[in-house]
Amino acid sequence: MRNYLRARRRWLLSKVDKSVVEYNYIYLMIRGIIFLVLFLGSVTCYSQESTLPHFDPHLRPNKLILLGEIHGTNEIPDLTLLLIEKVLKKTIPVTLFIEHAKKEQVAINTYLKSIGSQTDKDSLTKHDFWQRKTQDGRTSMAMLELIESIRSLKSNNADIEIVLIDNPSSSDRDKFMYETIVANMNSDTTRSYIGLVGNYHSRLKTGSGSLGSLLKEYNINLLSLCFSYSGGTAWVCSKGECGIKTIKGQGFAEKYKIYSFQNLTNYDGFLEIGNISASPPAKSNLQH
Repeated sequence: MRNYLRARRRWLLSKVDKSVVEYNYIYLMIRGIIFLVLFLGSVTCYSQESTLPHFDPHLRPNKLILLGEIHGTNEIPDLTLLLIEKVLKKTIPVTLFIEHAKKEQVAINTYLKSIGSQTDKDSLTKHDFWQRKTQDGRTSMAMLELIESIRSLKSNNADIEIVLIDNPSSSDRDKFMYETIVANMNSDTTRSYIGLVGNYHSRLKTGSGSLGSLLKEYNINLLSLCFSYSGGTAWVCSKGECGIKTIKGQGFAEKYKIYSFQNLTNYDGFLEIGNISASPPAKSNLQH
């Protein structure tokens, strides 16, 4: 009887249409691939979102997040872009203030409307601020890449603007930057604002005359952070010489976390960035 049943099963299997078997195999393969793609995609998106959870309470209209940086790194412009993208995902329009010469606002606006070709980059970086003899890191390759990323976001209909706030020839640069920021924020209270400036300017200490202190005295809705890092390199100027310098740091345990302490006078907190690496001037990398 057993032999009969085995023979009967072999006979039934031999009658199954091979095309059905192949179809089922292909179907299962496709399902597996789709699942893998969706799974990996969801992990990537979640990872980007989870890198900046501490900013969630601060991403709202008419609030300024003032980031006090050490100029000339790759990591700080990269994080600034992540923060911009996080705000845009909340469907809040964004304005980024950067410590570049205000007189070149037309040039930056022109670039943001361009296709971002090499010719467009050359047209932007030929201006005086990008060609300064003293390159202090504010016109680094990483900053140019940040501007290019914002141009790309705008080309996909993202509501983001860049406003240049500095006047290098002013006798009081902090006051000039303060007045520029206040005028912009007062003109549109529906936008979220991010400022990327040197950490000397972002200090909040009363009476220091710094940009941060002036904004605080004006009662701007403000979060001022100073970047913390574990060490590395940066393109900085020291004692009249500019170049790649080794930077020592202590840092905190968790990357991208905001650390706040009682009795802080200069900042609302520190934003941990981890290891940093130098980004050289854009002008030295665009020569043909």
